[in-house]
Amino acid sequence: MMPEKVKPIATDLDSILTALDIPKHLLGRKYLHYSIILALTDPKLFRNQAEAYRFVAAHFQRSDSAIQSGIQRATACFWESNNLEPMTAFYRHNWCVHCTIPTDFEFIKYMASYLRTKHNYS
Repeated sequence: MMPEKVKPIATDLDSILTALDIPKHLLGRKYLHYSIILALTDPKLFRNQAEAYRFVAAHFQRSDSAIQSGIQRATACFWESNNLEPMTAFYRHNWCVHCTIPTDFEFIKYMASYLRTKHNYS
């Protein structure tokens, strides 16, 4: 059950993922959404990638590798779309063809940090 104060943040996150061209029908989007909200509400859990993915896998009753693969597929949709303009609103760097793409784990942590600041979540 999601706490009441997190619901508007989850709605905002859903809009952001849509703006980033991550299709709603992908399971990986659900894993990514859950992971970002979890990183927002429990940042200590996201100190270690393996532990974080294990926790998400337990929630969805899937393997760690299925979670990681799903998240990678979801974020790949964004990076492959070359629609980098929305990302500049959420990420500090200006994206270009030659830029280093953040890992999925870095993306999760950054989006959680962005939402925490935007919504003054503590």
